[in-house]
Amino acid sequence: MMNKLYIASKNVNLEIVAKLLNSVAEKYGCFVRYDSRENSLKFVGDESYWRHIVEEVMEFFFPVSQQLEAVRQREYQ
Repeated sequence: MMNKLYIASKNVNLEIVAKLLNSVAEKYGCFVRYDSRENSLKFVGDESYWRHIVEEVMEFFFPVSQQLEAVRQREYQ
């Protein structure tokens, strides 16, 4: 009989989000701190920039969704 195999899993999604946010936040003099114990993000800096930072990060992905939509439209024509 086999012994139990312990598999350590770690959800690093928020850590990745923090890195993406920090790639933009740096130019605003801000940063996002990822807390692995609480699995949370903490924004540090001028809060008036927060919305702009998030919108810029979303733009990383938005052009891809536009391209996918164009492909879908061509498929249905």
